[in-house]
Amino acid sequence: MIKLFTIVKDEIDIVREWIMYHGHIFGFQNLYIIDNMSVDGTYEKLLEFQQTHGCNVSRESYYSMKGEYMTEYIRKFCSEKDSTGKYVTPIAYPIDIDEFITIYDNETHTISCNKDRILAYFKDVILQVIERNEHAVFKANYIMSKIMSDAPKGNSGYNNAVRECSHGKYANYGVLAKTFFSSKCVIEHDIQVDHGNHFRTRDYYSTPLVLVHYHARSYDQMCKKIYNNVAGFDYPVNSVALLQGYVTGSGGHHVQNRIKVLNGTFKLDVEQVDINRPRPSSESHVPLHPIWDLIDTL
Repeated sequence: MIKLFTIVKDEIDIVREWIMYHGHIFGFQNLYIIDNMSVDGTYEKLLEFQQTHGCNVSRESYYSMKGEYMTEYIRKFCSEKDSTGKYVTPIAYPIDIDEFITIYDNETHTISCNKDRILAYFKDVILQVIERNEHAVFKANYIMSKIMSDAPKGNSGYNNAVRECSHGKYANYGVLAKTFFSSKCVIEHDIQVDHGNHFRTRDYYSTPLVLVHYHARSYDQMCKKIYNNVAGFDYPVNSVALLQGYVTGSGGHHVQNRIKVLNGTFKLDVEQVDINRPRPSSESHVPLHPIWDLIDTL
């Protein structure tokens, strides 16, 4: 019914959790993971999971072609049709390796990681919308994980954010929310996923699905990610003067962060908390423990 596509480079601190979580919900055979020439053990870990759990692993060299890879893989691996002419995999989901698919309850401000509930939503809602030809593009908003000031590594973040990060902030991105698709839409029409696994359109179906985004996990990981993002565009990664000419181009926010790293001014966004008081339970602070609670049982 659904296949997930992601590309990864040097994400050894989160790749196991991502695979175990989504493999449990959607089936390991439905995970397609492209490694962008990792050097920190990520690729070796992926090969282990390919052998033991059956997820699909490949390697591609060019970071700047991330969006093209996603589109190509969707068209290649979701193209099979049954005897009636319907697509065997009607839903294609491009996603980042630090994003976890959940369902958000707008009234209680909580997330659900229940496999049956998530799959039922795709089957009973998304699939029906596709079959009725009402929409082919779907949006899921974000919950951005927060680094609390009492994190085990303090202002340097988390050793394992998925296990240690307790809360995140719900963010409604509207048309800029993350997109997933009817496979037919990508295969039969001129659809191109962009470099950030996004697709901008105002013709979409809004869903209660949210992606818990573990963006800033630790200072060291963030610096590594910034470097890889800037180097992937073949920008001059070690020259502040030269990087200034790329701040308005593709990946400009990564360039700005790389300049801060080189200048010694880059810092993680750490939220101050009083450890003697309960965690906040308002809409802006969504508990994230259901993700690790699930992974811990696998």
